Amino acid sequence: MSDTSSPPLRLDLTVSRWLDAALVAIGLLAAVSVWLSALPWIAVLLVPPLWLQARRALHRASAATLVLRADGSAAMLHASYSETAVQLREFVERGPLALLVLDLPFDAVRRIPCAPDTLDAATRRRVRLWAMHHAHRLPAREPAHV
Repeated sequence: MSDTSSPPLRLDLTVSRWLDAALVAIGLLAAVSVWLSALPWIAVLLVPPLWLQARRALHRASAATLVLRADGSAAMLHASYSETAVQLREFVERGPLALLVLDLPFDAVRRIPCAPDTLDAATRRRVRLWAMHHAHRLPAREPAHV
């Protein structure tokens, strides 16, 4: 990825079926745990709206394509064919899961979780190499507070 004439890396940001299934399981476990607890049974009615809100937020994060160019620039292509310049702040890998942290305009930050069904091993390796190669362009990380 050191050649500036190489084609850009395009990542379709789709909702992971793994993460969607995990969210469904967590919602069901939350409803069962509230039902089995000493809370009033009316508290079970609070679980579905919270679960729907979380699911809506997960699905809202999709419908875009992240383009990582060889010159170190990055852009988000939206379904409306508009392009937004972004900066990859961090690429974190933990086992089969990955997290893309993007800096958006107006000091916004977007975190995109990726599972093996949305980011295969070859693409994950290319993103890791792109991030390592363009690490000088990434903003300095603040030290973690313990």
